[in-house]
Amino acid sequence: MKKTLLIFNLILFALFLIVAFFLWTRETDGTGAIQTTHSRLFTELVWGTFYLLILALQMLFILTKKAITHDK
Repeated sequence: MKKTLLIFNLILFALFLIVAFFLWTRETDGTGAIQTTHSRLFTELVWGTFYLLILALQMLFILTKKAITHDK
């Protein structure tokens, strides 16, 4: 499980970096509005928060699984 989790986290981090790079370098968003530095930073903040939420849920799953197997 540890190796699978490590590979999953590496793939997830690589996807996070690729999408973050795309979000930072694009000139316009989906509606055609020009991206300013402020809007790019806000977009990166939302994207980073989503990534941290996934990591937090993953850690909660690991701790819950560890607690359940420890009780047996």
